Amino acid sequence: MNDFNNYLIPSDEDINWGLYINVVGKAVVPPHQDYPDPKHPTGYFFRWEKGRVLQEYQLLYIVEGEGILETDQEEAILKKGNLIFLRPGEWHRYKPAPAKGWTEYYIGYNGEWMNNIIKQPTFAATQKIELESAAQITSLFYTLFEVVQKQEIGYQKIGAGIILQLIGVIIQLTKKRNDLGRGEKIVELAKVKMQEALYEEIDFVSFCEEQNVSYSYFRKAFKEYTGLAPLQYHLNLKIIKAKELLIGHEKKVKEVAYELGFNSVYYFSRLFKQKVGISAKAFQKG
Repeated sequence: MNDFNNYLIPSDEDINWGLYINVVGKAVVPPHQDYPDPKHPTGYFFRWEKGRVLQEYQLLYIVEGEGILETDQEEAILKKGNLIFLRPGEWHRYKPAPAKGWTEYYIGYNGEWMNNIIKQPTFAATQKIELESAAQITSLFYTLFEVVQKQEIGYQKIGAGIILQLIGVIIQLTKKRNDLGRGEKIVELAKVKMQEALYEEIDFVSFCEEQNVSYSYFRKAFKEYTGLAPLQYHLNLKIIKAKELLIGHEKKVKEVAYELGFNSVYYFSRLFKQKVGISAKAFQKG
């Protein structure tokens, strides 16, 4: 699909519908090209030195390339897959990196339906939305482009539905991304706790309660990040420590077992052989 932009004039019926489109477009900006295109009409065009304040909402999707976004609240680096969410009345400016350029898809829209949507944390301010490149988002933009370019009867209402779907997908992907980040932090905390608790057992249920997560969530996240269940990971650390104690200290196998919090010497010996391939006694003898 070639570069294009469609500036639209919504009817009273479109406005009363609750969500309507003012502009959609796609642009490939090569490295070192002036930005934005001076052909944009008054109200959309801006100079970097002054920035801009819009009277509508916009979503801008960075398909390729890199750039920068500045608002009153933040300065953010933009990369492939990121979105910019712009709110009416809020100052901002953005541009591609001169050496990189970028490809952008954008939508300008407005309507009363947005009054509730902007209560969502994802859309609480003019800001960068940090996502990886997503096929769902690209597909919805393309569908919207086709609807607007054909401008068949009712296209504004269909376009409004696509925008709502796009917003829903963005919220879903953002929550998933944040959830994964949270999971990673909990896994790292658990790994530290396990390293510090080599000489005792860990009550993972109590640990999860302290972190305000369910045990099933924690166990799933831990296995996704480490490839092992929490208990198996902790046992592996204990066996590594057992090898150190057996080689560097004149301790009997049962002493090492009890020191590491095993209630059964038989269980420790069986586990050691399973993990190491030889018995603890044979390992100690070398």
